[in-house]
Amino acid sequence: MGNLKTYFKGLLWRYKEDEVREENEIKITTFVPTQGGRIKGTKNLTPKITLNKIIETIEKFKGSYTFPTQTLVARRLKVNNKTIQRCLKNAGIDLKYNDYVHSIISS
Repeated sequence: MGNLKTYFKGLLWRYKEDEVREENEIKITTFVPTQGGRIKGTKNLTPKITLNKIIETIEKFKGSYTFPTQTLVARRLKVNNKTIQRCLKNAGIDLKYNDYVHSIISS
């Protein structure tokens, strides 16, 4: 019996003990599978950046000679370029990044 427990020990970590009963002096244990891993979306409940942060960062470049490229803005906000693209897409902005920046700076 001890050998069987060690053999199946690697498989049992995904299961929790549900019920223990005795029949004819034999101990019977039933196991129920547990949820493995995390539920998708629970890691990052709050977004890293918002559209307002992007607009504020772009507006800081209004008077300067430097054009706020996507990489430059991403470094200032400490995120990836793709994070900025996803944020614009989730906000419903269909323009390319450069076109969107020109529209903010010109207004």
